[in-house]
Amino acid sequence: MNTKFSIKVLGWVAAAAALSACGGGGGSNSTDDRTSGNSTVTAPVTGSTKSLYQGPISGLGSVIVNGMRFSVVGANLTDDDHNTLTSADMHIGMNVTVSGSGDQQAQTGVATSVELVHGTRGSITAINKALDALTVMGQRVVVNVNTAYSGVTGLAALTTGDSVEVHGIPQPDGSVSATLIEKKTLAIFGTSGTLTALNTGNKTFTLGSLTIDYSTASVTGILSNGVSIKVRSSAQPVNGRLLATATEAGNATALYTTSTTLKIKGVVSAPDASNKLMVAGTTVDLSAVTLLGGTTVKAGDVIEVRGTWNGSTLVANQVEFEGYRDAQIGGRNELYGTISAYTSLANFVVNGVSVDASAVQGLNTALLKVGTYLEVKGALQGNTLKASKLEIK
Repeated sequence: MNTKFSIKVLGWVAAAAALSACGGGGGSNSTDDRTSGNSTVTAPVTGSTKSLYQGPISGLGSVIVNGMRFSVVGANLTDDDHNTLTSADMHIGMNVTVSGSGDQQAQTGVATSVELVHGTRGSITAINKALDALTVMGQRVVVNVNTAYSGVTGLAALTTGDSVEVHGIPQPDGSVSATLIEKKTLAIFGTSGTLTALNTGNKTFTLGSLTIDYSTASVTGILSNGVSIKVRSSAQPVNGRLLATATEAGNATALYTTSTTLKIKGVVSAPDASNKLMVAGTTVDLSAVTLLGGTTVKAGDVIEVRGTWNGSTLVANQVEFEGYRDAQIGGRNELYGTISAYTSLANFVVNGVSVDASAVQGLNTALLKVGTYLEVKGALQGNTLKASKLEIK
């Protein structure tokens, strides 16, 4: 297993089906309303532009990130451990970096590369179900109604000692708001965050509540207090101490190139009087921006911000507040693909995701069978997508 890795997404302080099957071909009276309402509140960018999108996957059947649906046909799919992946390895809630070209008006794009960025990997050392929180690798993890699960039905089914990988959005206090928790067998353990208490003599530093021993690790980047750091190990921590096999320090903007269209998702921190603030480790200028779903950007808000990178700052033209797109499309998650298994209206599978469409009215259920192509919109609850809209193509 290659333990060298690269840091490529979402600022640590703070992706089998392709778009060739995209929404064409009628057979339904309904329409795809992914862009409903947008054209009246902001002037879209037309034509295809070089794009870099960073955030959690919100839909499959291609890869949907921050509202953009990217075809992954021919794209280079990898993870940050340098493993080659397939589209079947991508799941709702995983953080990815998507590079390619996109049409902002159509909200579709073609990916040249998709990199899965692993989350915190380790055993649960503490769990408080009353507070919807757990601790993994010394990091506090908070779950909510938007958290997806794989290998387990939900937080109630997890116990101390379970091995998990937590994908999520880093919070200013060092915790993670989980977008996906996978219960799985682990061969690599790891975490990320802000480096503190560096001791170059002892070759240790602190990450969250863990002491990291990097004396035998492959070290990439410059270690210093306050930098973002990613750590990998072949073993679990012992008594709060992790023997690292690899560490990499860097910054959230290393992949950005001037004039690229960026869209990132993260938590707002430190807005200032000049309309600049930090999102996912990136300086953002909000002086000329359209706000969707809110009126004021403040510290603690979860936003998706789109604009152009000028070399040092993301000059934003649009901000979407958490929940805005949910109202536009009829749910926070989307699936585009064929039914691979069908038991009933309340239990069928599309793109590896279990779907319950029992709440959708007016369906011709005789058409729902293995091989039928669908567009499904709704909300992933636990490990089942509760559909609010379904279109048979």
